[in-house]
Amino acid sequence: MKKKYYFIFSSFIGIISLIYTNIINVSHLINLEVENVKNFLNEDLLNKISNPMYYYFLACIGILIFLAIIIIFISKKEEKYRTFLIVVSIILFFISSNNILLLIPLINLYFISAIPKISKAKKEIPIIENNLITKKDILKCLLLIIIYIGINFFLGKIILKIININSTNFRIIFNISVDIFLFIFTIILFYKELINDFKIFFKNFSSYINFILKNYGLLLLANIGVSLLITLFTKEFGTSQNQISLNQLPFWYLFPAASIYAPIVEEVVFRGCFRKLIKNDYLFLLLSAVSFGLLHTVGQEANLLNTILYSLPYIGMGYVLANTYKKSNNIATNISLHFLNNFLSCMINFL
Repeated sequence: MKKKYYFIFSSFIGIISLIYTNIINVSHLINLEVENVKNFLNEDLLNKISNPMYYYFLACIGILIFLAIIIIFISKKEEKYRTFLIVVSIILFFISSNNILLLIPLINLYFISAIPKISKAKKEIPIIENNLITKKDILKCLLLIIIYIGINFFLGKIILKIININSTNFRIIFNISVDIFLFIFTIILFYKELINDFKIFFKNFSSYINFILKNYGLLLLANIGVSLLITLFTKEFGTSQNQISLNQLPFWYLFPAASIYAPIVEEVVFRGCFRKLIKNDYLFLLLSAVSFGLLHTVGQEANLLNTILYSLPYIGMGYVLANTYKKSNNIATNISLHFLNNFLSCMINFL
């Protein structure tokens, strides 16, 4: 059987399976999921996986992916979209809800590996040379890092203790104020660099998109792989205090904070600034990843073990993002990748 007919046929089977499992028979799927994990998850997460909208959303993603695969093979553009096919097959595997949906992407990956890479000259991302780092650049980076750490780890906690108001509404107002200040301050400091990098990014959009998709696949694998290791180590589906705190915040605040503020500010701080201050590639990757990971857990977990353990998924994410910046030297690439990850996470987590 030709690969074309396999992919078209298997995609139709996948669509039918999703419609039956995640939509028509969703109550049965919910009961199975709850039964499998009820002894490991907290009440908030149990409520989340008991929500039919969560499975409807996953079904919509899967159906759109399968339709895209059908269109690619009907139009005979599988070589051009080989990277896309690999990434979406990985996504299908991790959002699967039954054995059929687990098997299809695995077989897909096997057949995709035999698809030749596009023969014509590939569009590589532009090689942007490291500009001469001036004293002004170093001062700007040090200033942003100091203010970012000072507000997030010291000033914010001091102010909250002095005011002694522990309501969710006040916390949201305070966080919004801090986010807006850091966002504007970052833009003002690095306005020219951001504009320049985004101009290059949009001018070479098609090549950057392929690069981002590859790294997003790596980011997913790193996050899921580390999370599985934590599960094996702790014998439970642990949830970091940072994630629990995020789950308690309203979607209208968390979505722009995760999709706009975090990609821009965190990438400028942990990738852009760190890279300007650290020349050595290995040291940059290590410090960028570890500091990014600890940012999300230090001062929030009950003990040192939890602080280190629950920082590992963020460290894995930080490493992929740091490696992305090392290869592209374009902060717009990192902002786009970070945005893609946080945007999809928000859509999945808050249905």
